Amino acid sequence: MAIWPSVLTVVLGCVYDPTTSNEPELALLALARADFPFSVVSESVGGSPGAMVIDGSSIFIAGSSNPGGNLNWRVERRDRYTGELVSEFGTAGVLDFDPGSGNDDDLTDIALDATYIYLVGNDRSSGSPQWRIEKRLASTGALVSGFGSGGVITNDPTPGQNDFLNAIAIDGTYMYLAGSQSTGGSAQDWRLEKRDLASGSLDGGFGTGGVIVQGAGSGTQSQAWAVTYDTSYLYYGGAYRAATVDWRTEKRDRTTGALVGGFGTGGQVAGPANAGRDEIYDIEINSDSVFVSGLTLSPTVHYRFDRYLQSDGSNAGAFGTGGTIDNDFSSGTDTFGDIIVDSPYVFLLGSDFTNGSDRLLRVEKFDEVTGAYISAFGSGGVLQINNFAGEENLRAGRVDGTFLYMVGEDQSTSPAAWRLLKYYKSTGTQ
Repeated sequence: MAIWPSVLTVVLGCVYDPTTSNEPELALLALARADFPFSVVSESVGGSPGAMVIDGSSIFIAGSSNPGGNLNWRVERRDRYTGELVSEFGTAGVLDFDPGSGNDDDLTDIALDATYIYLVGNDRSSGSPQWRIEKRLASTGALVSGFGSGGVITNDPTPGQNDFLNAIAIDGTYMYLAGSQSTGGSAQDWRLEKRDLASGSLDGGFGTGGVIVQGAGSGTQSQAWAVTYDTSYLYYGGAYRAATVDWRTEKRDRTTGALVGGFGTGGQVAGPANAGRDEIYDIEINSDSVFVSGLTLSPTVHYRFDRYLQSDGSNAGAFGTGGTIDNDFSSGTDTFGDIIVDSPYVFLLGSDFTNGSDRLLRVEKFDEVTGAYISAFGSGGVLQINNFAGEENLRAGRVDGTFLYMVGEDQSTSPAAWRLLKYYKSTGTQ
């Protein structure tokens, strides 16, 4: 029998005496933790967060820092309950390193399973941007030696030119990567890869040797920016250059990478055909729909939100106006951050310039079928946050059963810091 000290322990608001109990393991309930909203800010790192993942106990934030004039990769692991850094990860809760030997390096996305984190982005160790993938222990941040070479894969599709890795999605066996490769100079085509999650090796049954290169008009912004999947298919979002830079959404077979002909035209949905530049930056799905959002520059910079049917790529007409929500909130620059599908709702994160002096953090909560605002959230379905002076941008978010987690830039300091926010997802309150 376990021996317990003769003290009283407070368990979930009740007084529990372990010396009189026949089940001392119940004292473990004393470890139950208060779970409340918070707002925490990092040290002044001078860069931007770009992506976030969460599990039951931790929040992982990935992005860039700028400690000495060049961008580093930076990952923070924070306690999900308090927002404090988790000391056993990296150095005092942080990985901050230069993979590109003094050049600007971009950490663009992160994925998480039960044991590992997967980091993707670009380094410039060869002098120009190349693809970089890392697999690390989620507990400590240590590289996993059986993956690639010492936990790292670098891939330079067009040496000496610009190649960009923007997004990752994982299942239990594979990782799916979305980005671009140069067609010469700064011009780009889409590049999609499928790799084994354990070793990092390319899956030969996907595309050609694990790789698909898809023509996208050879614009500088002709990149695949986002990827997600369901049981059978992959969905990609990005930009291609026709007369101008336009949105493009693709549906592909998850095994072979082949385009699915019944979706849009030959597996692709294009649009909107505005006069300005349009780029999809995120793509998410629910049981029957594909949600895409990003920036449009017509008439001013703002974000647009579309819902397509997974079956054929047609606009889901009941959503917004003809399947689209297109709100230009101000004459300034309104920015897009992230889509979060939380059925029966969907959140859109970004910023707006409605106060005319600096950007406000902006979160919108919609009905996922109709696109109607959920009035109980924020003010009529919209939450605007202006907790500090200076420019404010939301970059990424996640939800669990109770809370909405968001991360963005706090430019009230110089250099800028990262700010992590935790709100009740039902009401948008703290």
